Amino acid sequence: MNVLVRLPNWLGDMVMAYAFLDWLQQILPKASIEVVVKHNLVDLVGFFPMVRGFYAFDKRTYKGSKGTYQFGRFLRKQKDFDLFFVLPDSHSSALMAYCSGATKRVGYANELRSMWLTHAYDLPKRKMHRVKKYAQLLTHYFDIQMDSLNNRFVLDTISLPSFLPKHQTQILLNLQSVAASRSLSFEKSVEIIRLLRRLTGAEIILSGVANNQAFMKRLCVHFQRESFLVDLSGKTSLKELTVVMLQADLVVSVDSGPAHLANALGRPCIVLFGAGDSVVTSPYEKDACIVLQEQLSCSPCVSNTCKLGTVECLSSMSLLALSEAVQDLL
Repeated sequence: MNVLVRLPNWLGDMVMAYAFLDWLQQILPKASIEVVVKHNLVDLVGFFPMVRGFYAFDKRTYKGSKGTYQFGRFLRKQKDFDLFFVLPDSHSSALMAYCSGATKRVGYANELRSMWLTHAYDLPKRKMHRVKKYAQLLTHYFDIQMDSLNNRFVLDTISLPSFLPKHQTQILLNLQSVAASRSLSFEKSVEIIRLLRRLTGAEIILSGVANNQAFMKRLCVHFQRESFLVDLSGKTSLKELTVVMLQADLVVSVDSGPAHLANALGRPCIVLFGAGDSVVTSPYEKDACIVLQEQLSCSPCVSNTCKLGTVECLSSMSLLALSEAVQDLL
């Protein structure tokens, strides 16, 4: 059986889809499972041992509905797919499944997608974690209970190179998110860096994408007399970031893709939760993960911009709570 899965477009969501793929392999152990993945996330596929192959999708190349149609037709020429699971809720992802010619197409009935799907299920009425939301597609389609399957949520990194020796404790610090409402201010970032350095004496590695480089450079200038900051923002591929993350003794991150990646790698992680619903999108495994979230009158907020303009949920984050979490995990 040939099975294709359209994976989510964001790093964190793609990490949370790992459990879905693992459970799918348990249900269909002899199936050939392939995935459609956003072009800048293909490095992550190498950590998904159940995936036999992938097709990279770039919206800059396949623009709009016409591009989705063309990519779907491209998939159709690759092989005959028996089953296509659509994890994103977008209309275009369901259209892609239809154009692929897959015999059975499974997803949630959102944004008038039912016309493109052979099996369209209602979105969950109750609030649930995104990992379980993806898994519910399997329970619907195969008519099974998820507790009958093994729950594994650790990425396979055996293919990564061995690490260089390090000489002191390392903390990977991710301060920025795509959304302003989940990003730390410069002033709060300075406070957190000072706290982490005072508590641990660790080398602090700053991670981020190219858009974060100006922010990180400003931080490095602020601490210019110190040598404990290492700025890797915009300088690592996803695979290289994973290597650095595996070597770090602790990951401290805002609610963003790197937080989920650290969690799925089994790294000790503290997540500073700003706007967002931690019940739905916090890291899934809680054994070595501490989520810090201020309970404000506007919580939970899922807006990408703060209505108050202050991102109070992060600017008022308790340094005492962070200090206790660091000591618990280190």
